[in-house]
Amino acid sequence: MPREGKAILKKPDTGNRLADAQRRLVTETMSYAGAHLRQARGPKTLTNVLDALMAQRGFGRTMAASELERVWVRELGQPKAVMTKLGDIRRGVLNVTVGNSCLLEELSQFRKPSLLKALRATSGGTRLTDIRFRQGRIDD
Repeated sequence: MPREGKAILKKPDTGNRLADAQRRLVTETMSYAGAHLRQARGPKTLTNVLDALMAQRGFGRTMAASELERVWVRELGQPKAVMTKLGDIRRGVLNVTVGNSCLLEELSQFRKPSLLKALRATSGGTRLTDIRFRQGRIDD
């Protein structure tokens, strides 16, 4: 029996709050994941279907990478381009692995501005801000 004048401590009802939080999480996740599914009904143009397919399969990134590599070889020249390997682009920075320390110094000190300018002109939707060179092994 509780005494008079003393407050009774109750355990908070966490079951409802937990269920509400889980429901919100599922709703938010579904809204992000299914955002592309909630389009207007009716026929879709071939352009929209092909764009969605290319984005889903990653062909756009593959085409952009091959275009960057083509420009890289054209600007650098075939003998030097063989000793380099283009990596990925993260936060606007292109990572390049160079197999020779002398070539690494030449690229980073002297050729970087001209290479960056040429790559920016043909990078498509990717915004390049810098090129980061590192020495490493180049596998064929």
